[in-house]
Amino acid sequence: MLTVDDVVKDFDAFCSLKPSESHDVRVQLWVRKSAWDNGLDPLLEAAVRDWVATRWPFDRVSFEERDR
Repeated sequence: MLTVDDVVKDFDAFCSLKPSESHDVRVQLWVRKSAWDNGLDPLLEAAVRDWVATRWPFDRVSFEERDR
């Protein structure tokens, strides 16, 4: 995946603010295979979870695929 200025992205995080009965916000993350192979995935997940927990005003956050 490329950014608008043609820079290759190694990862991204998406936050969907569509509340449901089970959550206030849904967070999805991905990393490129090369970043996965270099161990970035658990670091990114930990950083995003910490950021959401400390900086966002949501009580019910879903990391759907990762919380299974």
